[in-house]
Amino acid sequence: MSIRHSVKDLSADLVQAIATRVELFGLEWQQAREDLPRLLALWVVGLLALLFAAALFTLLIIVLAWDTPYRDWVVLTLCVLYAVAGGLLLWRVRERIRAGGLNPFAVTIQELQRDISLLAHREQSEQTGSRRDENHDS
Repeated sequence: MSIRHSVKDLSADLVQAIATRVELFGLEWQQAREDLPRLLALWVVGLLALLFAAALFTLLIIVLAWDTPYRDWVVLTLCVLYAVAGGLLLWRVRERIRAGGLNPFAVTIQELQRDISLLAHREQSEQTGSRRDENHDS
């Protein structure tokens, strides 16, 4: 096999691999663009429903406790409860983002890392093979 033929095969493989990775990136980009508005709309509607439920629940608790001498403590307890719950939720979102929870191109990155490791392994095996040939020639 000539060097020219090897270079030609290698460049064809490289172009094909790049084209596949670009196509994969495009598909993931399109899917992320389609999913984001739908997920955002569902999130907003769900958040509004929870806010209404929490407001009505709070109103119910305050109405039930209004004629008691503990009404101030009930209102204060509800405020503290909501503040703690909100703080915990915000902390959890922050930790999730820090842990890499938002990665719409995970498959593309995984494929590129796999390509890099395969190329490194291939280069290593070719170097080992050329050393064996040198040892056999001596």
